[in-house]
Amino acid sequence: IERLLCLVSKCPSTLEKVRVLALAVFYELGGAHSALNDAAARHVSLLAARLPRQNGMVPLGSVRIGDSRHRAVLFKLLCDRIGVPCGLVRGAVPVEASEDGFFDLVRCSAEASYPQSHHWNIVRLEEDTCFLVDTVGLPTDIREVANSTELLAQLGKADKNKP
Repeated sequence: IERLLCLVSKCPSTLEKVRVLALAVFYELGGAHSALNDAAARHVSLLAARLPRQNGMVPLGSVRIGDSRHRAVLFKLLCDRIGVPCGLVRGAVPVEASEDGFFDLVRCSAEASYPQSHHWNIVRLEEDTCFLVDTVGLPTDIREVANSTELLAQLGKADKNKP
């Protein structure tokens, strides 16, 4: 984590920091895989079997092939460390963000129900502007949300103190 934070400290803008973090998480947790969920499940199972008794818990730092959940959690942790507001989101990606293949969930799993369990992130870089980040498909393709306030409200992440 410290190595990644040092790398990000050299970035000139917050958006660039987010891009670098997304790409770093992508590579740190295995890069691209044709069946990411299966590979990650096997990897975590082997880790759990090799680690001393920890009640089935595997430290995130020991995971080297991570599925969308592992990647989204690590990305959120790193964003929290650099002070970028970031949310974890599970479920289908908003249609307007997936129309041109931005979130190509076929890369993760062939299961028809997978889009409802995919994990991704939403970051707020400006007052009312949010960006979608997926550390599985194209991690540096950070997409601005057309109507951020509406999406935040839909996701239950809206700032309750704002009128």
